Amino acid sequence: MRYFTTTKLFKTLMLAGVAFGSFALNACSKDDLKDDADTRTSISVAVNDTSKVFGLNTFTSTANNVTVAQGYASDGTKLSITIPGTLVAGKSYSSGTDKATVIYTVNEDTDKKESYSNINSAVVDLVVTSATDAAAQGTFSGSLLQENVPGNAKTKVITNGKFNIKLK
Repeated sequence: MRYFTTTKLFKTLMLAGVAFGSFALNACSKDDLKDDADTRTSISVAVNDTSKVFGLNTFTSTANNVTVAQGYASDGTKLSITIPGTLVAGKSYSSGTDKATVIYTVNEDTDKKESYSNINSAVVDLVVTSATDAAAQGTFSGSLLQENVPGNAKTKVITNGKFNIKLK
């Protein structure tokens, strides 16, 4: 009889955990985008000569000696910057093992999703202009190639890119 009670309790707790997890993962949507100006994390850039500010639902992480910053623009597009290694003021993160990755995503939540990056052959010049334990600023520009479109990829030109990321 005790086995039945323990098993029933376990199943009840598992069901409650799954229900809570489903709710928590689905609680946010693009409709919930909010301005994170108080976090001081922002990214701005001109994409094909159209200026965009990625200051909504910003996110910054500094784990495993990699800094990741991302944010959404008011039109739902997303920009993510990944910088390997320790952030050093005046350093360029444009090639080799120190190559920064920039990913620009359009229509993220639809079947028309398009992602552009410099992961393969596209080149982005990213320079950290200021770096402390609490924040980093920098600039970036270059070109991004459409991902997963072999031989027929579109290009997005990014200019006047600036980031100001809060690290703590």
